[in-house]
Amino acid sequence: VYVLCKNLKVDSQGAEALYREARDRGVLFLKFDGKVKIEPLEDGRVKVKAKDVLLGDEVELTCDLVVVEEVSPPPSAEEIGPKLRVGTDSQGFYQDENVHLYPVLSRRKGIFFVGSCRGDLDPVRASMDVSSVAIEVYELLSRGKMSVEIERVKVEPDKCRSCLTCIRFCPHSAIRLTRLEEREVAQIYDPACDGCGLCATVCPAKAIALSRESDDGILAQIEAMEEGRIVVFCCAESAYHAADRAGMLKMAYPSQVRIIPVPCAGRVDTLHILKAFENGATGVLVMGCPEGACRHLEGNIRARERVRYVQNMLEEMGLDGKRVKMVGLGPDMAWKFVQEVSGMMKEVGK
Repeated sequence: VYVLCKNLKVDSQGAEALYREARDRGVLFLKFDGKVKIEPLEDGRVKVKAKDVLLGDEVELTCDLVVVEEVSPPPSAEEIGPKLRVGTDSQGFYQDENVHLYPVLSRRKGIFFVGSCRGDLDPVRASMDVSSVAIEVYELLSRGKMSVEIERVKVEPDKCRSCLTCIRFCPHSAIRLTRLEEREVAQIYDPACDGCGLCATVCPAKAIALSRESDDGILAQIEAMEEGRIVVFCCAESAYHAADRAGMLKMAYPSQVRIIPVPCAGRVDTLHILKAFENGATGVLVMGCPEGACRHLEGNIRARERVRYVQNMLEEMGLDGKRVKMVGLGPDMAWKFVQEVSGMMKEVGK
């Protein structure tokens, strides 16, 4: 008996013992790379060809029977996923590939994933999922009432052009259209909103504003700084904690650094970066969550796109594109915060 696999999962309960027992009974496990070629023979048997990773060469097996693994995403995922506006991973299973959602959360509050709909799980782990969801639901129901910050993000109806850009970009599906007099305008559903500010940044009509992190507030902080500064936009969920930790640990970094906290790196607009340079900044750092770990799923991706856009813009004007940089770091990475701001100061500082 041969078992061809790419990655053999033995972290489930009793899986390691089963693996060892199978090997002791003569089962051969082959780790392959690329595609497996299956060819039927005239005598009814099957020829299997695959590249063995350890041998570095192709192996050829003649078998009486080939059993193909049938674990796959639920057929409903392609249909129901878009309707619920929840994400799937690279294999098509429910749940975005994000550490903050593991094990049972979705990008939308109140929607949970249990068992095999989110991956290849054994009964023990599926049971653990049920317990996790029960705890989440209990926490929601036991409050009696949900505390919600009203109008943390607000839409100005007169400016809204119903272009749907905010609805497409909102990572938590917290925006919907509502009818107001003779037309439809965007409306924020406060219980679902996490206040990341991505909608305010992408709105082409500037019809969306955050009550605490408005464009005017961010620009006022930029305008108040002195020339020759390094402006650092810090995600409040990650980089700002790293900067705070660096201060607590008394880790030295240049005094010319000006930190501006934002709810998410995706809140940083091209306008904010350019305004910093207009006011005499020598360099700009946008610091957000590490790749695959953004609490708002796509905030760091959007921020990276804008930073790349500004880099290209600077280079087209004959300026150094290295004056603006995107950095991903976790809340405990004070050392990296110091390393990056010191490196930027050394690179472009006066």
